[in-house]
Amino acid sequence: MDFLKFYSSGKKEVLILYGRRRVGKTELIKHFIKDKPVIYFLADRDGLEANAKRFYFEAAQQLNLPELDVADFRKAFELITLKVPEL
Repeated sequence: MDFLKFYSSGKKEVLILYGRRRVGKTELIKHFIKDKPVIYFLADRDGLEANAKRFYFEAAQQLNLPELDVADFRKAFELITLKVPEL
């Protein structure tokens, strides 16, 4: 995949990168997003609700949003787009 083409498409995009363990996926992404205005979130195995809460908390800190309790990713994205409608 051409990450630069993906990044500069002008569209709002979500990238899901998957593959075998220990091949450098995380380091590849971290290197690419360095000095770019992005929200990087790595989900864990704590479940959807816990990940949604953590995602919103991290996004809220970066986007200067109020710290609210969310139960799912849909609510997290709704709250983010209220503050940042161009997303």
